[in-house]
Amino acid sequence: MMRNVLGVFGILILLSACAGNEVRTEDVAQLQRDAAHAYQLKKWKEAETAYVRLASLLPGEPMLWFRLGNVYAHTHQPEKSIAAYREALIRDPKMIKAWHNMGVMSLRSTTHLFIEMVQHLEPDDPLYEKSVATAEALIKIMKQRQESVEALRQMPAPVPAKPATAPVQGDDAEE
Repeated sequence: MMRNVLGVFGILILLSACAGNEVRTEDVAQLQRDAAHAYQLKKWKEAETAYVRLASLLPGEPMLWFRLGNVYAHTHQPEKSIAAYREALIRDPKMIKAWHNMGVMSLRSTTHLFIEMVQHLEPDDPLYEKSVATAEALIKIMKQRQESVEALRQMPAPVPAKPATAPVQGDDAEE
């Protein structure tokens, strides 16, 4: 009997502890607004804190992971950025922007890796020439990508097509 009372008492303690950790829907909604606001204002540290918290509360939401990946990209944390984009893609493999951003961050990270590696290689190392060639090729890709982005930004915005207007009732109607 005493064992049953202690068991019930233990369960009640656990339940009360869990109840203290509950997050209300209103709190999550406010946290989402705060995260979006910080993101929009480019307050990256605030946005990071909010999106990390949201991702722990709503781990199944791909957009939270995507935004967190963007925050990490803006704060020069490529490994965390890539990991966050990967989490977004696990939840939504059709999120093309996450694929794109993960690819760009991977390319940047790989470029930096080869540049750093070349700085540590001796010219007589068997991998020196291949590493230098790879670093140069990656740098060229990054420069071409940047030039393309800049060229696109300088292009005038496309003029939207005028919507077709339907005839007004009565204009073409026979009487």
